[in-house]
Amino acid sequence: MKLISCNFDGYKNLKNCNIEPVNGLNLIYGKNAQGKTNFLEAISLFSGKISKEIGKTSLININEKFAKLK
Repeated sequence: MKLISCNFDGYKNLKNCNIEPVNGLNLIYGKNAQGKTNFLEAISLFSGKISKEIGKTSLININEKFAKLK
């Protein structure tokens, strides 16, 4: 799978966010609780393989009524 673009709306702490990786190596870094793992979980949702850990957590931001991943 090649990720071209990822758009988040109300998904966990990635509210109204668009990520467009570049060709080659992309590095994901940041402080704790900034959304690095949430981003990787979102990619795994598109792969069709949902882990048990994702199933245990809410995918919608606590302040939102819905979440949309595109």
